[in-house]
Amino acid sequence: PWSIIPDEEPYPSGVPESWGCPAVSPDVFKVLDEKFQSVGKNILLWAIYP
Repeated sequence: PWSIIPDEEPYPSGVPESWGCPAVSPDVFKVLDEKFQSVGKNILLWAIYP
């Protein structure tokens, strides 16, 4: 189901399957995962809506 999330920011139209929660595509997640893993520490990620 997450394959429907686009690689580009969908704002303002939104995306299906996110239920309003932050979501990233599988390809973007791979990039983020590599960056997070390279830090070698625990990471707390905050997602804030203005």
